[in-house]
Amino acid sequence: MIKALKAHGHHVDVHDAMADPEEAERFYGLKLLPRLEKNRAYDCLVGAVPHAVYIAFSGNTLTSLVKPGGMIVDLKGMWRHVHIGGDVRRFEI
Repeated sequence: MIKALKAHGHHVDVHDAMADPEEAERFYGLKLLPRLEKNRAYDCLVGAVPHAVYIAFSGNTLTSLVKPGGMIVDLKGMWRHVHIGGDVRRFEI
Protein backbone atom coordinates (compact mmCIF):
# COMPACT_ATOMS: atom_id res chain seq x y z
CA MET A 1 0.00 0.00 0.00
CA ILE A 2 2.82 2.40 0.85
CA LYS A 3 4.57 1.73 -2.47
CA ALA A 4 1.31 2.24 -4.38
CA LEU A 5 0.59 5.56 -2.69
CA LYS A 6 4.13 6.78 -3.33
CA ALA A 7 3.94 5.64 -6.96
CA HIS A 8 0.93 7.93 -7.36
CA GLY A 9 2.94 10.89 -6.06
CA HIS A 10 1.73 10.95 -2.47
CA HIS A 11 4.03 11.75 0.46
CA VAL A 12 3.61 8.93 3.00
CA ASP A 13 4.55 8.99 6.68
CA VAL A 14 4.45 5.67 8.53
CA HIS A 15 3.86 5.12 12.23
CA ASP A 16 3.66 1.71 13.86
CA ALA A 17 3.47 1.66 17.63
CA MET A 18 4.57 -1.97 17.81
CA ALA A 19 7.27 -2.18 15.12
CA ASP A 20 10.98 -1.91 15.77
CA PRO A 21 12.18 1.19 13.86
CA GLU A 22 15.57 -0.34 13.05
CA GLU A 23 14.00 -3.52 11.64
CA ALA A 24 11.46 -1.52 9.62
CA GLU A 25 14.27 0.43 8.01
CA ARG A 26 16.58 -2.56 7.50
CA PHE A 27 13.98 -4.95 6.05
CA TYR A 28 11.52 -2.58 4.35
CA GLY A 29 13.43 0.67 3.86
CA LEU A 30 10.86 2.50 6.00
CA LYS A 31 11.67 5.28 8.42
CA LEU A 32 8.96 5.16 11.07
CA LEU A 33 7.70 8.28 12.77
CA PRO A 34 8.61 8.11 16.47
CA ARG A 35 5.18 9.52 17.42
CA LEU A 36 2.04 10.97 15.90
CA GLU A 37 1.74 14.73 16.25
CA LYS A 38 -1.75 16.11 16.75
CA ASN A 39 -1.57 19.11 14.46
CA ARG A 40 -4.06 18.32 11.68
CA ALA A 41 -1.23 17.96 9.20
CA TYR A 42 -2.52 15.11 7.04
CA ASP A 43 -4.87 15.08 4.08
CA CYS A 44 -5.57 11.43 4.82
CA LEU A 45 -4.97 9.06 7.73
CA VAL A 46 -4.99 5.32 6.96
CA GLY A 47 -5.53 2.90 9.83
CA ALA A 48 -4.07 -0.37 8.55
CA VAL A 49 -3.12 -2.33 11.69
CA PRO A 50 -5.46 -2.80 14.67
CA HIS A 51 -2.95 -2.37 17.49
CA ALA A 52 -4.60 -1.58 20.84
CA VAL A 53 -3.09 1.91 20.92
CA TYR A 54 -4.83 2.74 17.61
CA ILE A 55 -8.11 1.04 18.52
CA ALA A 56 -8.25 3.29 21.59
CA PHE A 57 -8.15 6.51 19.51
CA SER A 58 -11.08 8.82 20.18
CA GLY A 59 -12.82 10.87 17.52
CA ASN A 60 -10.95 13.93 18.79
CA THR A 61 -7.60 12.16 18.44
CA LEU A 62 -8.40 11.05 14.90
CA THR A 63 -9.63 14.45 13.74
CA SER A 64 -6.63 16.17 15.35
CA LEU A 65 -4.39 14.27 12.92
CA VAL A 66 -6.27 15.25 9.76
CA LYS A 67 -6.79 18.60 8.04
CA PRO A 68 -10.34 19.96 7.75
CA GLY A 69 -11.90 18.30 4.72
CA GLY A 70 -9.44 15.41 5.03
CA MET A 71 -10.22 11.72 5.15
CA ILE A 72 -9.83 8.92 7.67
CA VAL A 73 -9.55 5.47 6.09
CA ASP A 74 -10.21 2.54 8.41
CA LEU A 75 -9.04 -0.65 6.71
CA LYS A 76 -9.71 -2.90 9.71
CA GLY A 77 -12.99 -1.48 11.08
CA MET A 78 -11.26 -0.51 14.32
CA TRP A 79 -12.86 2.96 14.44
CA ARG A 80 -16.31 1.92 13.24
CA HIS A 81 -17.81 2.83 16.62
CA VAL A 82 -16.00 6.20 16.90
CA HIS A 83 -17.89 9.43 16.18
CA ILE A 84 -15.89 11.66 13.84
CA GLY A 85 -16.67 15.36 13.44
CA GLY A 86 -18.33 16.85 10.39
CA ASP A 87 -15.29 18.45 8.75
CA VAL A 88 -13.53 15.10 8.15
CA ARG A 89 -14.66 12.38 5.75
CA ARG A 90 -14.33 8.69 6.51
CA PHE A 91 -14.06 5.47 4.57
CA GLU A 92 -14.07 2.04 6.14
CA ILE A 93 -14.02 -1.55 5.05
